[in-house]
Amino acid sequence: SKATAPAAAATATTTSTKKNKNDAAAVPPPVPAEKKALAEAKEGLALGQISLTDAKKGAAATKALDDKQVAVLLTAEKKVAAQKATVITLNDKLADAKAKKSQDVNSYTINVAEARSLLKADETALKTAKDARSKTASTATTAAKKQESAQKAVQSTQDYVKKCESNVAKYTKKMAAQAKKDAKTKQKKDKAAKKSAQEKQKKDKQAAKKTAKKNKELKEKKQQADQKTKEASQKALAKKESEIKALQTKAAGSKAANERSAKEIATAESQLKTERLALEKMKAAATNGS
Repeated sequence: SKATAPAAAATATTTSTKKNKNDAAAVPPPVPAEKKALAEAKEGLALGQISLTDAKKGAAATKALDDKQVAVLLTAEKKVAAQKATVITLNDKLADAKAKKSQDVNSYTINVAEARSLLKADETALKTAKDARSKTASTATTAAKKQESAQKAVQSTQDYVKKCESNVAKYTKKMAAQAKKDAKTKQKKDKAAKKSAQEKQKKDKQAAKKTAKKNKELKEKKQQADQKTKEASQKALAKKESEIKALQTKAAGSKAANERSAKEIATAESQLKTERLALEKMKAAATNGS
């Protein structure tokens, strides 16, 4: 039984296989082997104590019966002893009456016969009392042994319960130490993660600052280049206008060269118109860019 044969306490904890999230919700958390063994040991102890209580009651009842039977036996033994003494006394009186040839011989003879008959009945009663006492003594001895056995079983289970309690205490201490260790490890990881995040944020900020600076520099360079191009175009335009004026002056002074100059003026004006359009586009692009 659980009380008389305690199992060796296990140190490993029971694990449960979880197939999916729904199963995990339905399955209760695993009970460590140490706590399970302690619960079983306590259950066994409770049953053992019930058995011990019953055994004590049985032993007390059979002892009371045996004590009563001992009293009956003693009474029977005293009665037999007293009747034997009566028989002896009456025998002596009968012998004395016979010696004296007394007329009481007949009455003493009857008295002795009656006394012997009573003695026989008392001896029969004594034998019956002895047999009965033998049975009650045997029953009382069996009950006492049963009580002793139940007492030993309870003691054995109590020792086992203490052992299980010790194992549970060790397990609890081990789990607490593990939880402390896990918490420390988590704290360390969290700290490292926070530091890493801060460093990344710092690097990202520096990179963004660097990119912004580079973009600003490129914009400034483009604006400078656009300005130079604009200035060069304006100079070229001014030069072309000057050339046209010179050609117009020349055309006015020479009729012979007028036709040729008119052609050159038309060409120059066409070029001027093209360059003006290009300059307008450039201005528009510069305005949109800024």
